[in-house]
Order: sequence, then structure tokens, then C-alpha cells
Amino acid sequence: MFSKIFTIAKGNTTLIVWGCPLDKRSAYVVDNLNRGIEQIGFVNDEDNKISFEMMGSEFSLNGSLAFSSTINSNLDFFVSGLSSPVHNSNFKGLPTILFEMPYKQIENIVVFEGIGYVLLNDREEVDSNNLLELCNKYSLPAFGALLYKDNVMNPFVYVKETNSLVEETACGSGSVALSIIKGLDKVLQPSGGTIYINKNGNIFTVSAEVNQIG
Repeated sequence: MFSKIFTIAKGNTTLIVWGCPLDKRSAYVVDNLNRGIEQIGFVNDEDNKISFEMMGSEFSLNGSLAFSSTINSNLDFFVSGLSSPVHNSNFKGLPTILFEMPYKQIENIVVFEGIGYVLLNDREEVDSNNLLELCNKYSLPAFGALLYKDNVMNPFVYVKETNSLVEETACGSGSVALSIIKGLDKVLQPSGGTIYINKNGNIFTVSAEVNQIG
């Protein structure tokens, strides 16, 4: 078993783990989450099929971007929380992924297949119990809250399986949700980095800087 740590858009510290058996993953998450790590994903490589699964089986766009930076470009792979494959590519030197992701927008809420988001003003409090209720209401493994002011997003993500609420320094799927609600093609992260988004119906192309730090 080995692992690498990545930052996406100068934030969202993501630990990617290879070779961790299924029965040891929960303990691994408990041991490593919040030790400077915002999220953890596991690589599955069985029967010549590469897939990437987040710690709560949720969809993580930033985790997918981090994983895409470790494999050959133009290679498709599957990720948790998304039924269609992700296409790995490159745009202007930035790691880029293209994927189909159906969604529903209900006023200030965007619901994807593997995660949902609610847009709040920057003065509202983020409550894990409220996010748990949204997880249950929409049958999702994770739900996030996006505090938004002056073109800067402050994302929080609650993961039901790990009962964890993390204030993230960058959030890819949250940026997509915000782009849907606000019509943005780039979203400034709390880290100071930027996530770039192109939307064509349910097809999204997302690019961001990815750096390996460990």
C-alpha cells in the first residue's frame, strides 16, 4: 500500500491511496482524516479496469482531478458517485477532466448523482445536522454548503459514512454547482486558486492546477 498527497487549485489537500483492502479503508480514513488532509480516495485496479473511490463513496471532482494527474492522458476511468466514465485530458497545461453529470437545480440547491450542494450567504452557519437531513432527503452520500461573497466561494462538505464535516480550501464539484446557479465559468477558491468550468448541457469540462506535495 502506498499513497500520495495532492493539492488542487492551491488547496483541498487530497490523499490518494493505492492497494488498500476494502476491510481496512474505514480505519485508514479515521487514522488520517483531519491530519492536514481534507479528503481521501482509494484506487481500484482489478480486471484491467481502473476506478477511483472516495472515502464515503461520494463524488469528488477535485479527487478525480488529482487522480487523473497520476495516469496517462486520454485515458477514461470510473469514479464513485458518477455512473458515466471520466475522460482525462489536458487544457493549456492544466489537468482537465471531461464528464457527463446529470443534475437537478431546486432554487439554491444543486443535486448531482453522488453529491449535492446548497448555496448560502456568507453570514449563515453551516450545520452538519442540516446537511445530514439533505443527504437523507436526496439519498446522497454527501452534501455540501457553499458560502459565497464577492466572487469567492467558501465550501464545506459533509460525508455521511464518516460523519465528517470539512471546511475545504478548494472544491471542484462545489464550483460546478456554483457555476450552474450563478452562470460562472471560473470560480475563485479560498486557497486563492481558480477552477475553470465549461458547461454544455450535462457535459462538463473542468480544469485546475494540481500539485503533488507528498
